[in-house]
Amino acid sequence: MRVDEKKAQAFDELTRKAAFLAVETAEDRKAEDVKLFDVSKTSIIADYYMICTGFSDPHLKAISSNIQKELRKTCDLSVKRVEGNPESQWMLLNFPNLVVHILHPDGREKYKLEKLWEDGVQIFPELPEEETTAVESGE
Repeated sequence: MRVDEKKAQAFDELTRKAAFLAVETAEDRKAEDVKLFDVSKTSIIADYYMICTGFSDPHLKAISSNIQKELRKTCDLSVKRVEGNPESQWMLLNFPNLVVHILHPDGREKYKLEKLWEDGVQIFPELPEEETTAVESGE
């Protein structure tokens, strides 16, 4: 394996670790309906998309700030850009190869972001075998 391949593999592993740490941190902050998608085969923007629900402006802010803090502390990853704010009821955190969406329930229902990532693979929570097979076969 060449040095560049080793660096790429290490970065891929770090990104996956960061994605699952974002999930864990969101759940620790009582976010609900947390989902993580591997879109590495279908997206040029990121390898992972995470989405979760927060229920108030302070709740969205707490989820966002804690994810940023944990990824910086544990993975040495800083957010590249933050879009939205708690008052808009939708926050987007753009990390290297990881995009985190934190939405109020109304926004989550309205925008149905999960539909955008149907070509990706939901890796958290893992889907039961029969649902995975149905999704892959287009049922």
